Amino acid sequence: MAASKVSSVAHRTIRFSLEMPPATRRSAFLLMFVAISAGAQQLQVTPGDCKTGTLLVAKQVALSEVLRKLAQSLDFELKFEGDPARRIDANMTRPPIELVNALSAQDSMIVTQGRDPKCPGQNRIVKVWVLPPTNPATIRDAAAVRRPVPPTVGQAAPGLTPKEEKERRDKMAYDEYVGTHGVPPPTDEQSP
Repeated sequence: MAASKVSSVAHRTIRFSLEMPPATRRSAFLLMFVAISAGAQQLQVTPGDCKTGTLLVAKQVALSEVLRKLAQSLDFELKFEGDPARRIDANMTRPPIELVNALSAQDSMIVTQGRDPKCPGQNRIVKVWVLPPTNPATIRDAAAVRRPVPPTVGQAAPGLTPKEEKERRDKMAYDEYVGTHGVPPPTDEQSP
Protein backbone atom coordinates (compact mmCIF):
# COMPACT_ATOMS: atom_id res chain seq x y z
CA MET A 1 0.00 0.00 0.00
CA ALA A 2 2.84 2.40 0.85
CA ALA A 3 4.46 1.76 -2.54
CA SER A 4 1.26 2.67 -4.35
CA LYS A 5 1.06 5.99 -2.45
CA VAL A 6 4.65 6.84 -3.40
CA SER A 7 3.94 5.94 -7.02
CA SER A 8 0.77 8.03 -6.97
CA VAL A 9 2.60 11.06 -5.53
CA ALA A 10 5.43 10.71 -8.07
CA HIS A 11 2.89 10.41 -10.91
CA ARG A 12 1.04 13.55 -9.78
CA THR A 13 4.34 15.45 -9.40
CA ILE A 14 5.49 14.52 -12.91
CA ARG A 15 2.09 15.36 -14.41
CA PHE A 16 2.01 18.66 -12.49
CA SER A 17 5.49 19.58 -13.69
CA LEU A 18 4.59 18.81 -17.31
CA GLU A 19 1.59 21.11 -17.05
CA MET A 20 3.83 24.01 -15.96
CA PRO A 21 4.94 26.66 -18.46
CA PRO A 22 8.46 25.94 -19.83
CA ALA A 23 10.12 28.85 -17.97
CA THR A 24 8.63 27.71 -14.66
CA ARG A 25 9.73 24.11 -15.35
CA ARG A 26 13.32 25.30 -15.99
CA SER A 27 13.29 27.32 -12.76
CA ALA A 28 11.86 24.39 -10.78
CA PHE A 29 14.42 22.02 -12.28
CA LEU A 30 17.26 24.44 -11.47
CA LEU A 31 16.00 24.84 -7.90
CA MET A 32 15.75 21.06 -7.51
CA PHE A 33 19.29 20.62 -8.93
CA VAL A 34 20.70 23.19 -6.50
CA ALA A 35 18.92 21.51 -3.59
CA ILE A 36 20.28 18.09 -4.58
CA SER A 37 23.81 19.49 -5.09
CA ALA A 38 23.76 21.23 -1.73
CA GLY A 39 22.61 18.03 -0.08
CA ALA A 40 25.56 16.13 -1.58
CA GLN A 41 28.08 18.22 0.34
CA GLN A 42 29.12 17.05 3.76
CA LEU A 43 31.49 18.69 6.25
CA GLN A 44 32.28 17.55 9.77
CA VAL A 45 35.16 18.68 11.98
CA THR A 46 35.64 17.12 15.41
CA PRO A 47 38.65 18.47 17.33
CA GLY A 48 40.52 15.94 19.43
CA ASP A 49 42.43 16.35 22.67
CA CYS A 50 46.22 16.33 23.13
CA LYS A 51 46.46 12.60 22.38
CA THR A 52 43.90 12.13 19.61
CA GLY A 53 43.85 13.85 16.26
CA THR A 54 41.19 16.02 14.70
CA LEU A 55 38.55 14.20 12.67
CA LEU A 56 37.71 15.70 9.29
CA VAL A 57 35.00 14.37 7.00
CA ALA A 58 34.47 16.39 3.82
CA LYS A 59 32.63 15.34 0.68
CA GLN A 60 32.83 17.68 -2.31
CA VAL A 61 33.33 20.75 -0.11
CA ALA A 62 35.28 23.84 -1.15
CA LEU A 63 38.78 23.90 0.34
CA SER A 64 38.12 27.43 1.58
CA GLU A 65 35.05 26.25 3.51
CA VAL A 66 36.94 23.30 5.03
CA LEU A 67 39.73 25.62 6.19
CA ARG A 68 37.22 28.15 7.59
CA LYS A 69 35.56 25.40 9.61
CA LEU A 70 38.95 24.14 10.85
CA ALA A 71 39.96 27.72 11.74
CA GLN A 72 36.79 28.09 13.83
CA SER A 73 37.17 24.71 15.53
CA LEU A 74 40.92 24.93 16.18
CA ASP A 75 41.08 28.69 16.77
CA PHE A 76 43.59 29.86 14.18
CA GLU A 77 43.73 32.77 11.74
CA LEU A 78 43.01 32.04 8.06
CA LYS A 79 43.97 34.04 5.01
CA PHE A 80 42.64 32.31 1.89
CA GLU A 81 43.74 33.59 -1.53
CA GLY A 82 43.66 30.19 -3.24
CA ASP A 83 41.38 28.79 -5.91
CA PRO A 84 37.81 29.28 -4.63
CA ALA A 85 36.54 26.49 -6.94
CA ARG A 86 38.82 23.76 -5.53
CA ARG A 87 36.75 21.03 -3.87
CA ILE A 88 38.07 18.23 -1.74
CA ASP A 89 37.06 14.85 -0.37
CA ALA A 90 38.62 13.77 2.91
CA ASN A 91 37.95 11.32 5.70
CA MET A 92 40.89 11.37 8.11
CA THR A 93 41.94 11.76 11.70
CA ARG A 94 45.33 13.40 12.23
CA PRO A 95 47.03 15.98 14.42
CA PRO A 96 45.85 19.43 13.26
CA ILE A 97 49.15 20.49 11.64
CA GLU A 98 49.41 17.25 9.63
CA LEU A 99 45.72 17.47 8.75
CA VAL A 100 45.99 20.95 7.24
CA ASN A 101 49.18 20.04 5.37
CA ALA A 102 47.51 16.95 3.90
CA LEU A 103 44.43 18.75 2.57
CA SER A 104 45.75 19.85 -0.80
CA ALA A 105 49.14 19.10 -2.30
CA GLN A 106 48.33 21.34 -5.30
CA ASP A 107 48.03 24.51 -3.26
CA SER A 108 50.85 26.54 -1.75
CA MET A 109 50.13 26.96 1.96
CA ILE A 110 52.05 28.58 4.76
CA VAL A 111 51.23 27.12 8.16
CA THR A 112 52.52 29.14 11.11
CA GLN A 113 52.90 27.21 14.35
CA GLY A 114 53.27 28.18 18.00
CA ARG A 115 53.45 26.49 21.38
CA ASP A 116 50.19 24.95 22.48
CA PRO A 117 49.45 26.03 26.08
CA LYS A 118 46.82 23.30 26.42
CA CYS A 119 49.20 20.51 25.34
CA PRO A 120 52.71 20.89 26.82
CA GLY A 121 55.49 20.04 24.38
CA GLN A 122 53.23 20.28 21.33
CA ASN A 123 52.62 22.97 18.73
CA ARG A 124 49.33 24.37 17.53
CA ILE A 125 48.34 26.15 14.32
CA VAL A 126 48.46 29.92 14.70
CA LYS A 127 47.80 30.98 11.10
CA VAL A 128 47.21 29.38 7.71
CA TRP A 129 47.77 31.36 4.53
CA VAL A 130 46.76 29.78 1.22
CA LEU A 131 48.64 31.59 -1.54
CA PRO A 132 47.06 32.54 -4.87
CA PRO A 133 47.36 29.90 -7.58
CA THR A 134 50.13 30.35 -10.09
CA ASN A 135 48.90 30.72 -13.62
CA PRO A 136 51.38 29.37 -16.21
CA ALA A 137 50.14 31.93 -18.76
CA THR A 138 50.94 34.77 -16.35
CA ILE A 139 54.44 33.41 -15.80
CA ARG A 140 55.00 33.16 -19.56
CA ASP A 141 53.70 36.71 -20.08
CA ALA A 142 55.98 38.06 -17.36
CA ALA A 143 58.96 36.32 -18.93
CA ALA A 144 58.07 37.75 -22.34
CA VAL A 145 58.14 41.31 -21.02
CA ARG A 146 61.85 41.72 -20.53
CA ARG A 147 63.50 44.65 -18.96
CA PRO A 148 66.36 46.28 -20.80
CA VAL A 149 69.57 44.49 -19.93
CA PRO A 150 72.42 46.76 -18.90
CA PRO A 151 75.54 46.36 -21.02
CA THR A 152 77.93 43.68 -19.81
CA VAL A 153 81.65 44.13 -19.24
CA GLY A 154 82.52 43.56 -22.91
CA GLN A 155 79.82 45.87 -24.36
CA ALA A 156 80.07 49.61 -24.67
CA ALA A 157 77.36 51.78 -23.14
CA PRO A 158 75.99 54.37 -25.56
CA GLY A 159 76.74 58.05 -24.90
CA LEU A 160 79.72 57.65 -22.55
CA THR A 161 83.13 59.24 -22.91
CA PRO A 162 86.10 56.84 -23.07
CA LYS A 163 87.02 57.70 -19.45
CA GLU A 164 83.43 57.07 -18.22
CA GLU A 165 83.34 53.83 -20.22
CA LYS A 166 86.59 52.63 -18.55
CA GLU A 167 85.22 53.52 -15.08
CA ARG A 168 81.97 51.69 -15.87
CA ARG A 169 83.86 48.57 -17.03
CA ASP A 170 86.14 48.63 -13.98
CA LYS A 171 83.13 48.91 -11.64
CA MET A 172 81.30 46.07 -13.41
CA ALA A 173 84.42 43.86 -13.24
CA TYR A 174 84.80 44.69 -9.53
CA ASP A 175 81.11 43.93 -8.83
CA GLU A 176 81.32 40.66 -10.78
CA TYR A 177 84.41 39.57 -8.79
CA VAL A 178 82.79 40.41 -5.46
CA GLY A 179 79.59 38.62 -6.50
CA THR A 180 81.53 35.50 -7.45
CA HIS A 181 84.08 35.37 -4.62
CA GLY A 182 82.32 37.24 -1.84
CA VAL A 183 85.36 39.41 -1.11
CA PRO A 184 86.98 42.35 -2.92
CA PRO A 185 89.72 41.50 -5.42
CA PRO A 186 93.31 41.63 -4.16
CA THR A 187 95.10 44.94 -4.67
CA ASP A 188 98.52 45.23 -6.35
CA GLU A 189 100.12 45.29 -2.89
CA GLN A 190 98.39 42.02 -1.92
CA SER A 191 99.27 40.20 -5.15
CA PRO A 192 102.16 37.69 -4.94
